[in-house]
Amino acid sequence: MGFFSRRRSVPATGPAGGPAGAGPAGPRSATSKYGIGGTNDRRGVNWADQVVECVAGHFPGGARVDGQVVDTGLRRPGDTDSVHLHVSLHQLSEFGASSYMSSVFFRVWGGPFGPEAMFASASGYGSSEAEAVVVGACNWCCTFRPLAQIACGLPPSSESGTVADRTIERPDGRSYRLVHDGWTRVMSAGESDPGVGRRVLDQLAGEGCDLTPLVAASDLLPDLARDHVTLLSTFVMETPAGRTVEIKVDGEDHELAAGTLFRREGESLAGDSFVLIRELAVLMPQ
Repeated sequence: MGFFSRRRSVPATGPAGGPAGAGPAGPRSATSKYGIGGTNDRRGVNWADQVVECVAGHFPGGARVDGQVVDTGLRRPGDTDSVHLHVSLHQLSEFGASSYMSSVFFRVWGGPFGPEAMFASASGYGSSEAEAVVVGACNWCCTFRPLAQIACGLPPSSESGTVADRTIERPDGRSYRLVHDGWTRVMSAGESDPGVGRRVLDQLAGEGCDLTPLVAASDLLPDLARDHVTLLSTFVMETPAGRTVEIKVDGEDHELAAGTLFRREGESLAGDSFVLIRELAVLMPQ
């Protein structure tokens, strides 16, 4: 099974004073559902702690960890409220004959994102448990960090050269600065063609284009917030059996948009491969 990436070669009170939805009322933790949050897996590794440390490591200099909450230290100049992430390892399991998959859940709040926690998730695949966990956390954090930096009015990380930045006008006539990036995985039981991911993306969005601008400009989305930065997530999974589309605005699923945009028409270019495309974006009112 091959793994390839796109642009980068690659209410209740939450924990640590977090907002409602950030703690037990949110996604169930790995410990409570799967029993992998402690040292009872076969190698004695606390993967739930490992994924939190991995996330914190993506925000060097100012990150602080309190349980499952990572204070990224990212804040707007002159602001005391920073971006926080509640991190939980939702799933870690075997995938196929010799691979593993992880599912990492996030809650985002603070700073330009406002006080209400927004749900996000990412999956990781690898030839070992460690690789699956690290890839799941790293892909999401490497994409999210420069977006959060820009949303805070800070210069983005030096490796953020793949971030797209433009101004769009929504159907309600309001303008937003749209900053986005993403990654693509291609998985195949046999020898994989690393170019198939880009071909599927071109089929969905147009040659050389991304999914996010089409989603952000769509009248199928609700009116976007004007008092905080909007977090937009777009996910497409293309398989020989069909296509799955998931669109989240501030952590909420929007099934009408997901069921209408990128509807499968004609033959897929994925062939026998599984192509998973995920894009993250922030929209800042102008």
